[in-house]
Amino acid sequence: MKKICTFLTASTLCLAAINAQTISDDFNDNSRDPAIWLPPSLIDGAGDLLEQNEHVEFTTTGVGETEVGQSLFKFDTNDQAEWRVQMVASMSTSNFSEVGEVGTVSIGIGTGDHYLELGYGAGILAEGVPLGTALAAEWTGGVGEADKITIMALPPAVGIRFTYDPQLHLIRTYYNLSADITAGEWILYESFTIDGSTVAGAVVLNWGMAPNDTFYFAIQGWSSGAAIAAGSAWADDFTFHVGPDLTGYDLWASAIPEAGMRGTTVDASGNGIPNLLQYVYGLDPMATDTDVKLKIQMEGGLPVIYHGLNETATDYHIGYQFKNSLTDSWMSAVGDEATSMVPVQVNGKTLRKLTFPMGLINNFMQVEILP
Repeated sequence: MKKICTFLTASTLCLAAINAQTISDDFNDNSRDPAIWLPPSLIDGAGDLLEQNEHVEFTTTGVGETEVGQSLFKFDTNDQAEWRVQMVASMSTSNFSEVGEVGTVSIGIGTGDHYLELGYGAGILAEGVPLGTALAAEWTGGVGEADKITIMALPPAVGIRFTYDPQLHLIRTYYNLSADITAGEWILYESFTIDGSTVAGAVVLNWGMAPNDTFYFAIQGWSSGAAIAAGSAWADDFTFHVGPDLTGYDLWASAIPEAGMRGTTVDASGNGIPNLLQYVYGLDPMATDTDVKLKIQMEGGLPVIYHGLNETATDYHIGYQFKNSLTDSWMSAVGDEATSMVPVQVNGKTLRKLTFPMGLINNFMQVEILP
């Protein structure tokens, strides 16, 4: 069994009483960011976690058990904030050739002597029973420790996630069979009540944690004795988010560095286009390009609008208004009045072409952004 994650120590950076914050690392710069990560802490054996090949790679020579962790920080929940931590993990079966050789790449969270880990496991479990690949969870509480191993045919990389519900004092674990964790489905794996009994199969543990305990987070690699070659066990796309998950415009605007510039009517990029228009038309939040991807013209006697479109924008959509004179009131197009909206290529860009029927020709048209 793996030992308690003693790499989660009080020396880690502390973030307390956070309302909403996201910290992420895709490791593409191949250089450990000291503002986010502490250096790896070796627990057993001779191994390392190295940021290389656009991953964090776990390696070990295979001399005895090896456990190594790279801590992010500790976080004082104050029993108020919900949080989510996730990443992509991979462990190749090519690392293992002997019975009893197993290994994992996992996320570890804990409060010192009480911890949870969830990771991508692989190895050879027993004679004639190859482990292959598996989801591997391990946790310890006040009365012992337990494991949950679900052997399944996993793709080369999977997503793993923890979430915390402060109302229920509940930690949930999930996995995602798509390496693109922004698109794949998150499947519930196991749930843990942090201040009561946790039931997993026939094992019942009192985790012994208090709702306002400080949580520690880390990426961890572990091997029971097998040599883990470079590039064969790694983690990627790490994200830690505190507060409710952002969606729609709020998620898009979170890329704007200054919080006071994230309003819908603000022009954060200084290109003369309000944030909301940039969002709906599929522009980058900080794009300085003044091309809003919008053009209105007559084609064959019909009014035609070309515009870009953010396909993921579900909280706002584009509408159109018409009037015959400046003194008339604006009227919105509804139903079949807007007859076609098809993707077209214009100067190498994918735009939408919207054509209106002859009966709707008006002297004035405008675009409206609707919730």
